[in-house]
Amino acid sequence: MGGAAKARGLGARVIDGEALRFDRAFDAVFSSAALRWMPDAARVPAGVFRALRPGGAPTK
Repeated sequence: MGGAAKARGLGARVIDGEALRFDRAFDAVFSSAALRWMPDAARVPAGVFRALRPGGAPTK
């Protein structure tokens, strides 16, 4: 999936969703059913909200 995004000129990375290390970096964070595959899904929301810029939104 990352390769397909890059081929379209989009930035894409494969990272650990339980350890997001972004601070106010994105206007939106998108997840498509990823939480069900994470062993410690309770860690994810804090990282998602930290990664959002003020006024940003998590999406699904």
